[in-house]
Order: sequence, then C-alpha cells, then structure tokens
Amino acid sequence: MHYKRESSHTLWKSRRDSPFVNAADIKHITHALKMLKPGGRIVALCANGPRQNDVLKPLVTARGGLWEELAADTFRSAGTAVRCVLVAFTAPSH
Repeated sequence: MHYKRESSHTLWKSRRDSPFVNAADIKHITHALKMLKPGGRIVALCANGPRQNDVLKPLVTARGGLWEELAADTFRSAGTAVRCVLVAFTAPSH
C-alpha cells in the first residue's frame, strides 16, 4: 500500500495492490475508502470474480470510476493467471 498522509487517518490518495485470498481485496479497498479525505482518489488492482463484481463494481461505477478488466495473462510472468481488474475512483467530496 502506498499513500500520502496529510493528517492521522485521512488520505488524499491511495494505490492498492490488494491481497486476493478470501476476497480480502474487497475489504482492503472498502477500508481505504473510509480513510480517504473527501475528493481523495483510489487506484487499485482486485480480482475479477463474482464477489468483486457484486460488491466493488457498483461502488466504483456509482462514483463514475474506472473498472477496466485486464487480460487473463497480465500477471503470468509473476506466476499467476488470476483475472484482475484495475479500478480507479474518487471519494465523494461532501
């Protein structure tokens, strides 16, 4: 996880390479959203599975964000063929 901290427990931006085991990516990304300042930005990789599509995709699209499915072999050179999605969205600015 990489982030820029301005004050305790609030972030302007967060880049996430979430763990995928047991849908931990969902918890990882939703937790980051709670830590963002209004108008802050999240960019993350997550698995492209049914749970992620049910929970994260609506969250991302409701905020006008990016949900980009990556090719199945994107990370094959790293030893995995997990289907992944690149997500990017901005927290509400209220």
